Amino acid sequence: MVKWDTFIPFGAKDIKLTEFDDHAVMRIPLSRKGQMALNPRVPEFKVLFGDLYWKIECDFLGIEAIYEFVTNNVIPRFARFFK
Repeated sequence: MVKWDTFIPFGAKDIKLTEFDDHAVMRIPLSRKGQMALNPRVPEFKVLFGDLYWKIECDFLGIEAIYEFVTNNVIPRFARFFK
């Protein structure tokens, strides 16, 4: 869970925070950006790439493994076609 050290101007009614089970969305007008101090403290996070429809998920290690496989195994096999 993200912990915030946040300063929001007292009495600001144009800032909206919507919290969900696993994330939150904060909407701040651009006119207030000079008055804000957002300092998120994220203890640990995991970035997943994928597609919800096809139910595909891949983290950085998976992306790295795909890259290594294509670079070292797939591309060399097709190199003769590009000469």
